[in-house]
Amino acid sequence: MRQSASSASFTAEEVLGRYQAASLQQMARERRLETKSKPKDELVRLIAPTLFDTREIARAYAELAPVERALVDELVLTGGSAPTSRLRRRLEQMGLIDVEASKQPWANPANRGSPANRDSRKFADVVARVGVVGLAFTTNGPNGGMVELTQPGGRLFIPIQILRHLPKIELAIPTTNEPARVTPANPTAFVRDLTSVLSFADREPLALINSGALAKRYLARLDEQLQVHEPVGRARGEDDLPRLSLLRALGQELKLLEPRLGTIVVGERAESFLEQSIENRRAVLLAAYRKTSVWCELFHLPKSVVIRGADGREAPELVVGARQRLIAEVASLPAGAWVALADLQDYLKRLAYDFLLPRYDTPYSLGYGGYGEATPYYGSNPLGWSFEVTTGIDEAWDQVDGGMIAAVVQALANLGLLDVGHASDGTLMALRVTPEGARLLRGETLPSQPAATHVVVQPNFQIFAFPPTPDSILFRLDRVAERVRTDQAVEYRLSRQSIFRGEKHGLSPRETLDFIERISAVPLPQNVRKSVEDWGAQRDRVVVRRGSSLIHVADSATLDNLFADAAVAPLLQRRVAPTAALVPFERLRPLHRILLEKSYLPAVVSGEELPTTPAYEVAASGEIDFRHRLPSIFVLGTLKDFVETTDGITRLTAAGLRRAARTGLTAEGVRSALERFNQGPLPADVGELVARWTRDWGKGALAEVTLLQVESPEILGELLADPELRGKLQAIPGAPALLTVRPGHAEEVRRILTARGMELRDGLGR
Repeated sequence: MRQSASSASFTAEEVLGRYQAASLQQMARERRLETKSKPKDELVRLIAPTLFDTREIARAYAELAPVERALVDELVLTGGSAPTSRLRRRLEQMGLIDVEASKQPWANPANRGSPANRDSRKFADVVARVGVVGLAFTTNGPNGGMVELTQPGGRLFIPIQILRHLPKIELAIPTTNEPARVTPANPTAFVRDLTSVLSFADREPLALINSGALAKRYLARLDEQLQVHEPVGRARGEDDLPRLSLLRALGQELKLLEPRLGTIVVGERAESFLEQSIENRRAVLLAAYRKTSVWCELFHLPKSVVIRGADGREAPELVVGARQRLIAEVASLPAGAWVALADLQDYLKRLAYDFLLPRYDTPYSLGYGGYGEATPYYGSNPLGWSFEVTTGIDEAWDQVDGGMIAAVVQALANLGLLDVGHASDGTLMALRVTPEGARLLRGETLPSQPAATHVVVQPNFQIFAFPPTPDSILFRLDRVAERVRTDQAVEYRLSRQSIFRGEKHGLSPRETLDFIERISAVPLPQNVRKSVEDWGAQRDRVVVRRGSSLIHVADSATLDNLFADAAVAPLLQRRVAPTAALVPFERLRPLHRILLEKSYLPAVVSGEELPTTPAYEVAASGEIDFRHRLPSIFVLGTLKDFVETTDGITRLTAAGLRRAARTGLTAEGVRSALERFNQGPLPADVGELVARWTRDWGKGALAEVTLLQVESPEILGELLADPELRGKLQAIPGAPALLTVRPGHAEEVRRILTARGMELRDGLGR
C-alpha cells in the first residue's frame, strides 16, 4: 500500500519559533550547542541550520528507543501529521505506553513529560523525546500560541524537509477469504440502467420536491425499469435508494439530465453519450463520480446517523476531496484479492484518520494541563454540520468516516468495478477489485467492442432486445414502443399510441417502420407492417402544418396556368385546394420574383397581424369594397361568419348577421371584426345595421307546442310522477299549472287522461 502524504512545509525558524525559550535550550543542549545566557531569537538562529541536516536526522532516528521510533513511524504513515490523542491511543493499543489517567491539575508534575526519560512508558515523555532530538514537533493549531517540549499540544507533525529523509513505512492491508454471499460485478448494468432513466425522463419529466429529491411517486416506477433493484417499498425517499440517486446524479453531472422548472428532463447530450461504446461510457461515469458535487455520500450513511445543519443536497468540496482520496486507496488494492471492509476502514483510520473532517485537539481549560480530544461531529467542523452519533470518539469515527468509506465502496460496486460480499443481513462485508475495475480506477482505457444489435419483432407486436444491443437502439425503441419489462432481454410492445408518441421526437410512422425493420434480426411480420402503415394513414387524415407557406389565387384557372408554367411549377408543392397550393419556405423569394416578372403582382402576407395598409372599406349600405381582387385568406377568415358574396359582391346582410348571432357573436364582436382591416371608422349606418340584427338574438325563442293546463300545482305533480305519462310531458319553469306535451304524444296523452276519467277541454291557440 502507498504511504500517505499530507505533511506541510515549514522553515526551520517557523518550527522552532513556536517553542518557548526553555524548550529551545533543551534542543540546543541535545545538539551539544552552547546555550548559556542566549535569548530565544539567538537560540533559534543557533539550532536552525542543524534541524533539516540529513546526517543529524539519520543519527537521531537511529538512536530512538523502540517506543519513540513507533511514534515517529506512526506519524510517517499518516503523512507527517496527526491529532495527538489519536497517536496516544494507537501506542496504548500497541501496548507500548501506559493508559493515561484522567485529567490532572496543570501544576502536577505527573502531567508533564521530560526529554531526559528515555524508554519511558509515559506518553508525554515520548513526545518530549522525539521533539528534543528534532524529529517530530507539537502544535496547538494555526492560532494555538506557544508550546513546550514537556507539554504535548493538540497535534504532532513532521516537516516535509525531515519526512523525506526518514525510512518509508509500508502498511500492508490483509486479504481475506471469499465471503459466503457474493454479488459479482456487473460491468454493464449501471450503464444500461442509466439509459432506462434517460428513456423514462424522455417520456415523462421527473418532478422534484422542495428538497430537490425526486418525488416519491416515481421511485417504484423507475425501479421497475432497472436491471438492478433496490428496496423501494421500504424507502422514505430518494436518499434511501443510493443506486438510483447515483444514477440520477451522474446523469445531471454529465448534462444528460437537466433540471427545468422543478423537474428533471433529458438533456441535449443524451443521444451523443449513448452512441459511445459501453467501455467509454463506463470511464466517463467513473470520472463524473470522482468530481461530482450532485451526490453526497454523507446523505447515505446508516440511518442511525442523523445530520443536522446541511443546507441542500450537494456534496461540499471537503467531501469531494475525501471521496477522491478513498477512490485512490481502493485503486491501490491488489486486483482479484478479497479485502474485508472492516480491515480497509481500520487501515484508513490509521493511515488517514482525518481524511474527511480535519481536527485539532485543544488544550484543556484553564487550570489543567495536557490536551483534550476535539470531536468534529457536533458542528465544530468546516462543514458546520452536526452528526448525531455515539459519544465514543472511535465509535463516532466508525459511524461517520467509516460510513463514508462504505458508501464509496458501494458506489464503486454500483459502477461495476468491484465484486462485493455481504453478511446474512445484507450488510456490506468485503470487496474485490476486478481486473477491468483496476484498469478503470488507474485511468486506463478498456478495449471497446462494437455492440451487435439483436432485436426480434414478433407477430403479437412484442419486441425483444437481447444483449449486446446498443443502448442508443434501446433509447430509440423507448421512443416508439412501450417498455414492458427489463430483464436480461428488454421487452417492448408496439401500439398505436407508442407510434404516435414517436412523432413528438420527429419520427413519422414511416420512419419508425424503417427503423424497426432495420434493427430486426428476423423479417418484419406482415401484420405488424400493415398495422403501423394503417396507424400512420389514420394519423394523416387530419394534419396540422405549422408555419406553412401557401400561394392563393383568384380562380382555379390561374393556378392551372402556374402549374403549367415551366419556370413556376418547380417552385410549387402539391395543390391543396382548387385555388391554393403549398410552397416550401425557401422557395418563396424566387417564386415572388418570377411572379413579378410575369406581371402577376402578388401580395405577400405573413400571418394574421394587421396589414400595413387597410384591406377594404365598408360602405353605409353594408357593401365591402376590397383593395385587392383577391383578399388575404386571413381577411376573408375574419369576415366569413357574417358576410355573403353574390355575383362577386361581398356585403353585410340580415341573414349573415343572424347566422353570426346564432354562433355566439355579439354586435360588439361583429363591429370589432369589421374594424380590424377597415379603412377608417365604420359608417354609423353600418353600426346600426349590426346592432339591429344581432340585438338579443338567441335570448328568446318561438316554438309551436301543445299545452296542457291543469287546475293546481298538485295535479301537475301527480301527472309528472305518473310512470305512464312521465316521458310524454315536460314542465315549464315558472309555470306551476302548465305542461307541454312532447311532439307526437298529444293523442296518446288525451287517450290516457280520458281513460282515467279526466274531463279535457280543447282551447284554440291565438
